[in-house]
Amino acid sequence: MAYYFSHEGKEVFVVTSDGAEQNTILGAGAYRITVRELQMAVKNAKKKMRKQYIHKVSVPKGRNELADYLQADVLEKLEELRKKK
Repeated sequence: MAYYFSHEGKEVFVVTSDGAEQNTILGAGAYRITVRELQMAVKNAKKKMRKQYIHKVSVPKGRNELADYLQADVLEKLEELRKKK
C-alpha cells in the first residue's frame, strides 16, 4: 500500500520497528516515523483540537427566545391568538 499511494503523489508515513519493513517502506518512497514521533503528533493534534473546540463554544449571555427571531407582524398575530382564549 505504501508503494501504491506514494507513487500516486501522496505522502505516506509508516510506523514500524521491523528493520526489513523499514527498508521496504523507504524503497517505496514512503516516510517512516518512530513510535515516539507518532505519540507526540497525536498528543499535539489532540491539544490543538481541544483548543479550537473550547474557543468556539460559547454560552449565550441572555435568554434565547423565539420572539427575538420572528417578524413583527407574525408576533402581533400570535399575540392576538393568545388573547382570544
